[in-house]
Amino acid sequence: MKSFYGLIGVELEEWFNSFIRNEFEFENYFPSPGQIELQILDPDINPGHHLEIDGILLIHKTCILLEYTGQAGNFRDKIKKFVRNSNIFITSTCLSLKQKFQLFNIPAEKIEDFEEVEHWKFLYIGTHIEFDNRHYSRGDFPDYPYVRDRLYIFQPSQLEYLRQLTTLIGKFSRNELLAVLEFSPLDLGDADESLRLDFIKADAKYITVDSDTKADIYLIKFPIDQLLKIARVSRYEGIPFILEGNKSIDNYQRLLINDKLNDISHRFIDNNKRKTFPNTITIALSNECIEVGEIGNKKLEIPKKYSSIDIIDGQHRLFGYTQSNVSDEVRQSAEILASAIKFKTEDQHIISKSAAKVFCEINSTQAQVSKDLLYLIKYDVLGDRDYIALAGKVIIECERRNRALGGIFLISSLKSKNKLNLPFIAITNIIDYELIPLLMGDGLDGYDANDEDFKRVFNNTKSFYLINPEEFCNNAVILLERYFSYIKSTFENDWVINAESNLITEEYFIAFIRFLRFNLFNKGRSIDDLRNILLDLKNDVNTITFPNDSPSFPKVHNRIPSPTEGAKIIFDFFINLDSFKNNQD
Repeated sequence: MKSFYGLIGVELEEWFNSFIRNEFEFENYFPSPGQIELQILDPDINPGHHLEIDGILLIHKTCILLEYTGQAGNFRDKIKKFVRNSNIFITSTCLSLKQKFQLFNIPAEKIEDFEEVEHWKFLYIGTHIEFDNRHYSRGDFPDYPYVRDRLYIFQPSQLEYLRQLTTLIGKFSRNELLAVLEFSPLDLGDADESLRLDFIKADAKYITVDSDTKADIYLIKFPIDQLLKIARVSRYEGIPFILEGNKSIDNYQRLLINDKLNDISHRFIDNNKRKTFPNTITIALSNECIEVGEIGNKKLEIPKKYSSIDIIDGQHRLFGYTQSNVSDEVRQSAEILASAIKFKTEDQHIISKSAAKVFCEINSTQAQVSKDLLYLIKYDVLGDRDYIALAGKVIIECERRNRALGGIFLISSLKSKNKLNLPFIAITNIIDYELIPLLMGDGLDGYDANDEDFKRVFNNTKSFYLINPEEFCNNAVILLERYFSYIKSTFENDWVINAESNLITEEYFIAFIRFLRFNLFNKGRSIDDLRNILLDLKNDVNTITFPNDSPSFPKVHNRIPSPTEGAKIIFDFFINLDSFKNNQD
């Protein structure tokens, strides 16, 4: 299904109608038929005001009111209006429940289902790319407590994650949506509260290379259809962080790969219920999973909750069963073996960190973990404090603080363009070649900063930062943001939406950070000095490119280096401009 980015009005309405009905396969979704006068629900409201609800979705006995918009700006006011209108809709006594739903042109054969509504939820979705840079929670909209406590706010990257997931596993992706909206299988009419499964157990074993993580290990046989219902993958770009109070930084895997799903589904499963994989998948159990029964006849009781089981390794084997060539009969009859880990702690962050370690160790011998992903999870998830972890943390904090560097780096594949509508800047080479040396206090040509120089740049010594890594990260982020804010304001025509400039590229960013290292360490200059140094650089470059009101580093210019020539050539160009100009004259 095509992306929703850029859609507004009727096109966006049609997209949601197709997405909810065809991709998620929720049949009881009905869009608003058009403008509905609020006076119908509340006579005290002046004429001309309309009900800002774009659709209603019935899931068993719960009705979800939806509002979505592709417009930019006034996001807080739009959510506030949606909350107010939702409250009017559910509390109005001017119309019966049946009459309210008839405003949405629900067919007669469906209306009785809607009359049985017992619970309400409220979902606001902003689809404009700018909404990704806003962070609202339920607590920001306190006026109507009932609505506030059942309000969910989706950003476009979270909707895009679900869109991409539906292209991979179809309707089974809706289980993640249901988890985020705090549904349980019981809410959808499942008669059983839990699974009770046989197991073989190994007690209190170390399960990582460094022997610092203990866990009980269970060998369990799962029915495929039941595991699909309760399993999730702790994806770095997933959506468990949507809920207020659960803004997780513990996710560590990437999206599924379509070719691997198809290969497993067609070449191995082959729609045969008697097939099973000879090797186990690896999962993490929550503390809600307990042993029940008498000694000698114990079962492992696993509550039926959406997204309650984490797949650490083997997601493609499990989700291979979601492909269209596999029948419901096979999903209901087939089984899969799992090595289930129950960590010896109740701290969810430690559980996630330990699961990520297991994931990385498994994949280090089977398939290389994506380097950029590893850099992003090393600090927060794995708990590492080496220079790679610190550099990755600095990149993440630059993104979160949403200043000069916010929305610039490639830390999510769910967004196609950065905030300047240009390709994102990849992080791996920046971290490897420049950011790690910057954090280590390394200048060029083997220069190693002493404590005095290091303190001049980062406001404290290396030994201090060994025991205070958070403060080190914070000071490094401040340094990097100040520097790039100077670059942004100095080269203002290069740092604009759709700029025809080489500046917003990986190679130029590497060269500019190298230029920072050179000036801070080799030349002994301060970050404040860089403002004037950058102005001098601009003046020198402008004598070559004559930009007027256009970029100083135009994409097509035969007298300045292009990104394809590499960061070293670009850096050499920066520091040798005088000789370069003389040679060109």
